[in-house]
Amino acid sequence: MIKTGVDIVYNRRFEKLFTNEAFLKKVFHISELKNKKKLVGIFALKEAVIKALGKKVNWKDIEIKVREGKKPEIILSNSIKPNYFKDIDGSISHDGDYTIAFVVLEVE
Repeated sequence: MIKTGVDIVYNRRFEKLFTNEAFLKKVFHISELKNKKKLVGIFALKEAVIKALGKKVNWKDIEIKVREGKKPEIILSNSIKPNYFKDIDGSISHDGDYTIAFVVLEVE
């Protein structure tokens, strides 16, 4: 079975959250916070993952590794992986004031 999730973020709205330390600590891993320019994409991808999973999860149960020139790597903690989990893949795209993320989750 294939499950999908998509999220779009208005970048200017998200930029206001950069100064909110409580928000940053709640949503992002320390490794994700190293590159603030990537945070809006990471946030959108995490939202898309949550939608594909179809359940509420802890933000930190999802870790996103973004490397220049490569697709993002999505790491799910074992506690939130669906039964019969096979694979997950995602994409982030930026256009002007918006960032969009799309996730495909495959389960048996």
